[in-house]
This record gives sequence, C-alpha cells and structure tokens, in this order.
Amino acid sequence: GALFLSAGGYHHHLGNNTWSSGPPASAEDARLLQWTIVVPAGADVADAARSLRAAGHAVQELAEGSLAADPWGTSVRLTQPSG
Repeated sequence: GALFLSAGGYHHHLGNNTWSSGPPASAEDARLLQWTIVVPAGADVADAARSLRAAGHAVQELAEGSLAADPWGTSVRLTQPSG
C-alpha cells in the first residue's frame, strides 16, 4: 500500500510506501537518517504533530518545528518555510 500526505488543500504532495515489513537498517547499512517536510504554515506543523500524537507516535517540539520518527527509526522534521 501507500500513504499520501498533503497540506494546503492539495490532494497529495508526498507519497510513501507502506509495504516494507523488514527490520530497520543496521548502523553498517546505507540508510536515510532524517528528512524534512516543509508545510505552508506553523498551524500545519501543529496539526501534523497533533495527528501524529493521536496515532500514538512520540513528537518532540523544536524551536523550528517538530520531530518524530517512523517505525524504522528514520527521523522526520516538520517545519514551515523560513523568512
């Protein structure tokens, strides 16, 4: 399956696969360590963080947004455009 994420009313901006059921990569494996989602506004960051918490995920609040992790330990930073 797939999971599609959106912000600002568009049907989807970002698609993720949800079919990988393997173990997390080890420290010796090539892997994605962190990625960032830039949403239109601070309210969108707050909404996404609230949704993640409601689904049972830990969310860390940062000065520039929020930080969470997927089930394989990859960090995702939620932020709004700077400036």
